Formats: sequence, C-alpha cells, structure tokens
Amino acid sequence: MSEAELQVLKHRRMAGKRAQAARGALGMPMPRGSVRRPSGEGMQEPDAPAQAVLARICEPCARVGTIHAV
Repeated sequence: MSEAELQVLKHRRMAGKRAQAARGALGMPMPRGSVRRPSGEGMQEPDAPAQAVLARICEPCARVGTIHAV
C-alpha cells in the first residue's frame, strides 16, 4: 500500500469516528470500577469487595495528590 492510500484510510477512519460521536453512537470503554447498565448509562461497580479494593487504591492517590508518588 502506498503512503497516500494509508493517509486516505486514516482520514476515512477518523471521519467515521467523528460521525459516530456526532450521533452519540461512539462506544467508549468504562473506567475501572464502573459497569454499564443495560440502559447504557454507567454506574459504580455494585460488588462490595471490588469497591473496597478501588477505595484502597484511590485513597493514597487522593492523599498524596499524584499516582506517581504511590
């Protein structure tokens, strides 16, 4: 494939993503500790042990102010 063809494919892929975003159909992965309901909205993980682990991980980050210092 030539360089020009690769550029055309890249621009078509980006245009498709923009079109999906414009109509609200662009799927994004949920952050860790979140789940997607069947209705499509996000919510916090309902599993209590998972919430405890996330709180244990996030607490030092909030205290120190950066993830790199943890």
